[in-house]
Amino acid sequence: MSLREVVEEWQAYDRSRPSAPGEHLAVAGLGAALLLAAMRSDSRFGAVLTAAAGGAFLFRAASGRDGLVKLLGEPATHIAARRDAEYFGLD
Repeated sequence: MSLREVVEEWQAYDRSRPSAPGEHLAVAGLGAALLLAAMRSDSRFGAVLTAAAGGAFLFRAASGRDGLVKLLGEPATHIAARRDAEYFGLD
């Protein structure tokens, strides 16, 4: 089984399971904590890796199916594409 298949299988499982209460808040907190830890790191390489992980967790918290996407009601990319289509007279 290739790495790609493993990742796709894990993503399919993640999409099919119900969210735990407070899951996105916990992930956002972990991401913020990692960003703070990155600012205090002595190693520049370690700070970059820690900040990247923190940013990824914050992105996951905001973009998951029960994160900010749910609050917005419609994906922002869809809204932008619709506005562009209307502007250019394609819709």
